[in-house]
Amino acid sequence: AEALPFADASFDLITMGYALRHVADLEVTFAEYRRVLVPGGRALILEITPPDSRLPFLLLRTYMRWFVPLLARRHGPLPAELMAYYWDTIESCVPPATILRALDASGFARAVCRSPRSAPASSSAPVPRPTRWSATWSTTCH
Repeated sequence: AEALPFADASFDLITMGYALRHVADLEVTFAEYRRVLVPGGRALILEITPPDSRLPFLLLRTYMRWFVPLLARRHGPLPAELMAYYWDTIESCVPPATILRALDASGFARAVCRSPRSAPASSSAPVPRPTRWSATWSTTCH
């Protein structure tokens, strides 16, 4: 994501799903997205965020870290390991405010965070954590 093998202004839309936690430098990645987008192009990023509240967090962690891998073991050890790893990566997700700041710093205009139960937030306003654990960032390149 930090060095895309495409010419400048190659795409109208670029997407990324559930992978920001694997990126070393968000600003470098988003600057690279801007480079390959045409003027007016859009970036759509789908990411997971764990709940802020302690009880929902504990319930989700128990479900994802123990219950789902237990069910996955019915299909062999690898699916169980993958599901346990999945929760470990969810726990280390990038907070929405950090994503919006990096989009803004990379020159994206009108970056918006949308979650299923909250009003959209922009990079110019404080970002509440989503009440559910997924959010979509939609942004437009200058």
